[in-house]
Amino acid sequence: MFGRSFAVLAVILVIVSAQQNLRPVIGIVTEPTSPSLAKYGNSFISAGYVKFVEMAGARVVPIPHNATAQELQDLVSQLNGALIPGGAVTLKGSSFYATVKFLVQYSISAAAHGETFPIHATCLGFEAVGIVVDDDNFALLESFDADDITMNLDFAPDAMQSKMFSNAPAKVVDILANQDVTMNNHVWGIGVPSFQSKSRLTDFFTLISTNVDRKGKPFVSTMEGKKAPIFATQFHPEKPMFEWPVKSAIDHSSDSIYANQYFANFFVDQARHSTQRFESVEKEEQALIYHHAPVYTYHDNPTYQQCYFF
Repeated sequence: MFGRSFAVLAVILVIVSAQQNLRPVIGIVTEPTSPSLAKYGNSFISAGYVKFVEMAGARVVPIPHNATAQELQDLVSQLNGALIPGGAVTLKGSSFYATVKFLVQYSISAAAHGETFPIHATCLGFEAVGIVVDDDNFALLESFDADDITMNLDFAPDAMQSKMFSNAPAKVVDILANQDVTMNNHVWGIGVPSFQSKSRLTDFFTLISTNVDRKGKPFVSTMEGKKAPIFATQFHPEKPMFEWPVKSAIDHSSDSIYANQYFANFFVDQARHSTQRFESVEKEEQALIYHHAPVYTYHDNPTYQQCYFF
């Protein structure tokens, strides 16, 4: 009896494993270096984002912000998802924005063809994704007093029916709803009234959470795509684990770490459903970020402990 039960279980596990990609590779978009970091290279990725992805069980490939459309197509078609980071890039007219637009359109197209290409967008990435969906409307962004502040999330009524939170541990939801653990570091964002008044946004995104800035002005803090796996947080879930400026509101408590790690685990788990692969093991190895070494940059720019430069 038990032998047959274990045999059936083994078959089930094999089927489940066959349906998942257990070697996911995530692309992270590079950014132009600021003057404080320019001596190290022309573009960079904060190591915090790399560690964020790696700790959830995926590997990382840099996506050059200034790649051509053909280069992006060739690279992205071999990846299992993309992370769009925060930063201080001017979006309008930038190659960074053009790359974000390509990724959003790619994810939408993949979903329409039965494939999955998940995107996690943080802060600047959140803002860029919103602009893309609102038909390149750069006037969408409003100013907010939300630089260096941690807050709890004000969940929308149907947030627990979202893909992002429908299976989240109760403890994660409780921490996010009741403790100031989400690190905001932005002066721009998408206002709640603006979001609700724009059909392109409401048709595409489910609003999951909101917050108010220091002046009581409400902004969207979490949203996810309805028909494409695009997940966006205005806050920085990577910072509690990996950034350590001395004077900062970042919450490094165990509850904060536990709750913010959930976003990495959720995102990489979405990437495990992608069937895309590199053309060969050799090409995969050549593309991985392991060929680059992180540089300690805290004294040049305390926003980042370490960065990869390209």
